[in-house]
Amino acid sequence: MQKIKYLIGFAAVLFLVCTLYAFFSFKTDYEARIARHIRIADSLQQQTLRLDKQLYQRDSVLNQYMKSLDQALTTLQEKSVRNRVSIASNLTKLDSIQLAYCNEMKKIGVNILECQ
Repeated sequence: MQKIKYLIGFAAVLFLVCTLYAFFSFKTDYEARIARHIRIADSLQQQTLRLDKQLYQRDSVLNQYMKSLDQALTTLQEKSVRNRVSIASNLTKLDSIQLAYCNEMKKIGVNILECQ
């Protein structure tokens, strides 16, 4: 009977030790998984920050390029307007010169095809 009591006590202690070992083993495994997930999250955060910086730099360069293009287009537009005014003025002068030339040619009696 005494042996049975010892065996039951030994089994109870063994069961208790196994239960405690499993509990602490599960707890440390759980903590290791949490630590791993934290490391992965930190790594992803660092990569995201790095990519954000690169994207910001590229956006900054692109914005500067777009500003310079806008300035160039504005300058070209201004020059185009000036050139149109100049061309219109020159065409008016050309018409008046041709009219005066044709009138002078008519006065001296010369018929030119461009004047007809």
